[in-house]
Amino acid sequence: MEKEQCEGYEYFSGFKDVDQTNAETISQALLQILVQIWGFDLTKLRGQGYDGCATMSGEISGVQRRIQDSFPEAKYFVYCKSHRLNLVIVNTCSSVVEACNGMTILGKITRFVCGVSKRKAILKKKTQVQQDDKDLDFDLLYEREDALFGAAKRQKVMPKLAETRWTSMIVILSWLLVHYQSILNVLETIKAQLKGQAAADASSYHVVLLKFDFIVAAVMLQYTLGYIRPSSV
Repeated sequence: MEKEQCEGYEYFSGFKDVDQTNAETISQALLQILVQIWGFDLTKLRGQGYDGCATMSGEISGVQRRIQDSFPEAKYFVYCKSHRLNLVIVNTCSSVVEACNGMTILGKITRFVCGVSKRKAILKKKTQVQQDDKDLDFDLLYEREDALFGAAKRQKVMPKLAETRWTSMIVILSWLLVHYQSILNVLETIKAQLKGQAAADASSYHVVLLKFDFIVAAVMLQYTLGYIRPSSV
């Protein structure tokens, strides 16, 4: 076959729950679903791709080694590009104090508001489905911006912060920019209706959200990750 006629395709097959996250359990689960459920002929398997953790990529007893022991031709290992990209983003942002502090605070606010049913109910009541522009607008434009903000406008509940995958943080950053005034109203309501530490925390988070440094960090991170995210999926 001519080289020009060869094309590679990528398909999503599905998810599989496992009881444990050790290499033996994961490799057995993969082999089971690949053969018994999805019907792949693994004698034709030539390569594997995972992140860099020892459980998945370990050369002695990791998942890649166990699968290669069963199918020796699957000897070409590729480090997951999405995981590598995430590590680059993490290392880069770690040197930017405003970015680290901003995401740390945002994570705390998420857990503070959504971690308690009463506060989450206030959030749902105060947050409206946005029809027009986002609360915190800016003039930085990029491809797929409408899709990201469109999804955030339809979502009333504050999304959870995925602290280990920075590219996914754009979801909560987009939501924050769309519902910025709403989350300020939520914190004001919590401060007014509750007492003790909850009221004090709400007051502190409200002050932080109004700080210029936090707003700039949130806008620039959302803008930057908006460009990077398509490369990670």
